[in-house]
Amino acid sequence: MAERADRGPSFPQQQFIEKYEERGTICGKHDRTHTKTMRNTTDPFTLPGTRCLAIAHFTMQLKYKIDRLRTVLNETVEIHGKGNFPTISARLIDIVSCVRDKLRQAGMPPKSVKLNGGAASHVASADDFSYADLDLIFPMEVENSDSFDKVREAVFDTIMDMMPSANKTKINADTLKDVYIGKMVKIDRLRTVLNETVEIHGKGNFPTISARLIDIVSCVRDKLRQAGMPPKSVKLNGGAASHVASADDFSYADLDLIFPMEVENSDSFDKVREAVFDTIMDMMPSANKTKINADTLKDVYIGKMVKVSGEDDRWSLFSLHNDFGRCIELKFVDKMRRQFEFSVDSFQITLDSLLDDFNAPEPKVYIESMFGDVHQAMSHLHERLIDTRRPEEIRGGGLLKYCHLLTRGYKAARPSKCRQLERYMCSRFFIDFPDVMSQEQKLRTYLENHFGSNNDQSIEALKCSTCGSARLNYTQAGMPPKSVKLNGGAASHVASADDFSYADLDLIFPMEVENSDSFDKVREAVFDTIMDMMPSANKTKINADTLKDVYIGKMVKVSGEDDRWSLFSLHNDFGRCIELKFVDKMRRQFEFSVDSFQITLDSLLDDFNAPEPKVYIESMFGDVHQAMSHLHERLIDTRRPEEIRGGGLLKYCHLLTRGYKAARPSKCRQLERYMCSRFFIDFPDVMSQEQKLRTYLENHFGSNNDQVSLSIYNPQNTVAGHTPRTTLFYLPRNTTQWIPVV
Repeated sequence: MAERADRGPSFPQQQFIEKYEERGTICGKHDRTHTKTMRNTTDPFTLPGTRCLAIAHFTMQLKYKIDRLRTVLNETVEIHGKGNFPTISARLIDIVSCVRDKLRQAGMPPKSVKLNGGAASHVASADDFSYADLDLIFPMEVENSDSFDKVREAVFDTIMDMMPSANKTKINADTLKDVYIGKMVKIDRLRTVLNETVEIHGKGNFPTISARLIDIVSCVRDKLRQAGMPPKSVKLNGGAASHVASADDFSYADLDLIFPMEVENSDSFDKVREAVFDTIMDMMPSANKTKINADTLKDVYIGKMVKVSGEDDRWSLFSLHNDFGRCIELKFVDKMRRQFEFSVDSFQITLDSLLDDFNAPEPKVYIESMFGDVHQAMSHLHERLIDTRRPEEIRGGGLLKYCHLLTRGYKAARPSKCRQLERYMCSRFFIDFPDVMSQEQKLRTYLENHFGSNNDQSIEALKCSTCGSARLNYTQAGMPPKSVKLNGGAASHVASADDFSYADLDLIFPMEVENSDSFDKVREAVFDTIMDMMPSANKTKINADTLKDVYIGKMVKVSGEDDRWSLFSLHNDFGRCIELKFVDKMRRQFEFSVDSFQITLDSLLDDFNAPEPKVYIESMFGDVHQAMSHLHERLIDTRRPEEIRGGGLLKYCHLLTRGYKAARPSKCRQLERYMCSRFFIDFPDVMSQEQKLRTYLENHFGSNNDQVSLSIYNPQNTVAGHTPRTTLFYLPRNTTQWIPVV
C-alpha cells in the first residue's frame, strides 16, 4: 500500500498494469520487476524523449487460455477407416507426440510443433470460436524427396501404432493411404447439390423444365460424346463448389459447371450449342416438340449465350434461365485466362466418378483451386478472408461480389492491398457498365438474384468499406507513413477518465519527406482521398485547385532545418475540422501536458473490430504517467513555454474556464508572460486579434453564451517596447474587449 501511495493517483491505465501484475504474465514472465521496467523505460517504438504506455498488449498469456489449449489437446479424436477397417480413437496430444517421436527417430526432428488455423483461433479467442479441422504444423528442414518419404513413413507408422487391431501384418502404406487419408470434399453435401431438382423457366406459354442437376449435366456430357467432342472432365465451379467445400453454409446463386474440352474451330462451337439445345429438348415435358427449333429454344430458355474465340481465351457459355436467379451456367472451355474472382470462390470439384455412378460408396472426387494454392484458399474460406490474384483482370461484376462478401462478414486477407483492389474493381465496373441505366440494371439483377426480398441486406451490400483510405493512398504513392496517430484534444478525450472536450480531430502521419516531390505526393494523396469520399459520381471536371478552394480550410507547408511537415485542414462549418499533419520533423507537437497525447491507430485501421487491438498511447510532454496524472487532476503544465505559439494563450484561458489549475503556481506568471507576448507577436493588430478570438470562441463554445467570464492580467507588457499594462477579458456572449490599464 505504501508503494502504491508513492505512485500518485491511480488511473485506468495504471490499474490495467497492476491487474496484469496480479493475474497474468507479461511476455511469458511472471515478474513484477519486468512490469515496473515497462513503466519506466522508453518504448523503442515511440518518438525520442517520450514514454509509451501499452493500453492493450496482445502477448498476455492468461491461465484460462492454457486450460482451453489443454482441453483441445486432451480431446479424444477419431480417424475413421473405410470399409471394414476399424475407427482409430486417440487423444490428439498422443497422435502429435507419436508423429514427433517418429520424425526424431528418422533423423528429421521438427523445430517445433504448432497448433494452427481454427483450433488455434479457438484457443486464442475470448469467446467460443468454432472450428472443424485440427490443423498441426511441424516446421522442419526438407532437403529432397527422401525427406518427404521419411515424413510419410512417420505418419503411416503413427497410424499403425494407433490402430486397435492386433493383426497388422498385411497392412501396407497404400492400404493406409486409401483407408485413412481423406479428401477435403464433403461427398454427402456434393450429392445433395447434384441431386437438387432445378428449374429452367421458359418465356411466354412455354413450360418450365424441372430436372435433377446431375441428369442435366450427364445428358450434356453424353450429347458431346455422341458428337465426337467428349469433355476431358466435368467440374462444379464457383459458389456451389465453395458451398460443398465450406465448413458452414456458404450461400450461392448460380450453379456453375465447367466442361474442359478441345475447341478447334467454329464447327466445334456449333456442336457444343447443338448438345445444349438437344439436352433442353430432351428435358422438356411436352411431347409436341416438332415445331421447336434452335432459335426458339435460344429465345425461350437461354438467358445468356457467350462465345469467345481469341488467343488467350476460347470458350462458350450457356446460361439456362431461372426467374429466381438460380441459373445453370454451362461453360465449355478450351482456354480461359481467368476462371475465378476471389480465393473463396476459386474451387473446382471434378464430378466424373459421381456422373458414372452416383451412388458409388467411395467415389474419387477431387478438389482444386484456381487461386493456385488449395490449402490457402480453403483457409480463406473457413476464416472468411478475401484475397485474389491479378485484381486488374477481375470483370465489373466482381465489385458486387466483393460487396456481397463484406456484408457476410468476410474481411481482406491483406488489408494493405485492400484499397488497390477496390480501385481496380470500381474502375472496371464503370468500364463494363458505363451509363447509369446499365449500372442500375446490373445492380438490380444482382440484388434480386442474391438477396430476393431482403432489402436490408441489399442496401448493406452496396456499402464498401473506406476505413484507412488516406493511409492507403499514401502507401500507393510510395510514401507509406510509419504509423497513424490521433493527436491533441481528441487523444486527451480518449485517455481522460471524464469527458475532455475537443473541437478539431487532429491526425499525425509520421513519414519521411525528402524533397518538394514528397510534399506533392502527400497533397495528391489527400486530394485523392477527398475525391474518393465525394458522394457525387460526376467527378471528371474536378481538379486539385477546385478541391483546395472548396474543401481545404487551411494548407501549410514548412520546410526547414528543424521543421519539415505539412498540414491540411479539412473544413467544417461548425469548427469540427479534420487536421491532417504529415510530419518528418516537428520541433513542437503540443502546448500543455493535458493535450500532449498521441495514440497509435494502425491496428484499428487494419481491423476496426479486432477484439484485442494493439493500441499504444504516448505523451510528447516526455512522461506519459505524469501527463496522465495532470489530465485526471486537471492541472496545467508544459515544457519550454517560450516555444508555444500565439493560439496557446486562448487554449490556456479555455482550460482555466473548465476548472484546470497550474501544476506549478510559482511558474504560472512566467508562463502567462510568454504566452501573452507570443500572442501579440503572432497577431499584432486589433483586427487579427479579434478574428482569432472570434474563431476560437465559435469553434469551442458554439451557442454557449453562459460561459464563465475570465480575465488574464499582465502587469507589464514588453511586446514591441509598449509600456501600458494590458488585460485580456474572456467575456460571455462571445464578445471580446481590449482594455488598457494604467
